[in-house]
Amino acid sequence: MKKYYLIFVIQFLALLLPTLILGKCYPDSISTKDPKTIVKHITNEIIEDLKNSNISFYEAKLCLNEAIAFSHNEGYSYGLIKSYDLMGRIHRLEGEFDEAKKYVLLGLKIADSTNNIKNQARMLNSLGIIESERGDVEKAIEYYLQSKKAWTIKKNEKKVIGLDINIACLYLDQKNYDKAAVLFTKSLSKAKQLNINKYKNLCYVNLGILHNELGNFNESLKFFETVLQQEYEVSGYLKQKALTYSSTIALKLGYTEKAEKYFSLAIAVKDERGRMDLYNSWGDELYFQKFYGEALEKYILALNLAKNLNDAFFQSHLYEKISNAYKSKGNYEIAWEYFDKFKNIND
Repeated sequence: MKKYYLIFVIQFLALLLPTLILGKCYPDSISTKDPKTIVKHITNEIIEDLKNSNISFYEAKLCLNEAIAFSHNEGYSYGLIKSYDLMGRIHRLEGEFDEAKKYVLLGLKIADSTNNIKNQARMLNSLGIIESERGDVEKAIEYYLQSKKAWTIKKNEKKVIGLDINIACLYLDQKNYDKAAVLFTKSLSKAKQLNINKYKNLCYVNLGILHNELGNFNESLKFFETVLQQEYEVSGYLKQKALTYSSTIALKLGYTEKAEKYFSLAIAVKDERGRMDLYNSWGDELYFQKFYGEALEKYILALNLAKNLNDAFFQSHLYEKISNAYKSKGNYEIAWEYFDKFKNIND
């Protein structure tokens, strides 16, 4: 009897769970009001949760399905487009690119049918992001260019600059430095004219990365230091990138004091994984300059963090690097110990 009662309770809870979750999609105060108000509330709440990285994808999808149903019944095209776009974004964050594209294409179809250029531009941009993260650079650029064309018609220069930066980043990933440099430089000039700090800093950081990859270290450092010397607020992500690159580039150039200054600032703001990456990068540069003892210190600090993070892949790399550093110092016995650890973890 108890067994059947337990089965009944589980089945009842399974049926009740979606209802309980849907009850969280919007407060009771608006549950009986205009469906458009409900849709706006659901989509705005999900956007806010995504910004704060405080979201359950499962619950969000249930709520968006409700928003889609309300929008469909009311013929609320904007609500449908927004809901489809958000549904696509959530599937993209889950790595489900085909499913993400399916929803965004539904949004684009509605935008096309209503001849809404702004919504067309937004959906095309979302498709570009999906293809970019999937790794299909050609399709991503194609969608970004279509979105750029739509925003150009609407004379929205800010959106056009953002899309040029997205395209330039894809060229940089492909090592197409000439095209990337032209677009970043053009975007930087326009961002300065419109005084868009976010885009200026994005261009400075990416031009720094580009020149670093080309081996133009002095030029690269200038771009990163331009970001670090800004009087206005710089986003944490870009500041961390600028500090990390500045520290390792200054080390390459032999500016020891400056390198240590940027290193201490960078290490203070990074999480465990970020610190591990930074110690590893410094170890590589010190090893390249034949400062084997200093390189070992950094590699061992990185190894301790890799162990804390249970990152076997990174531990493997570090065991090999530590082995090579000891070998370069002439400590062959210790080098062999670490090489054994490298072999064991790979096995």
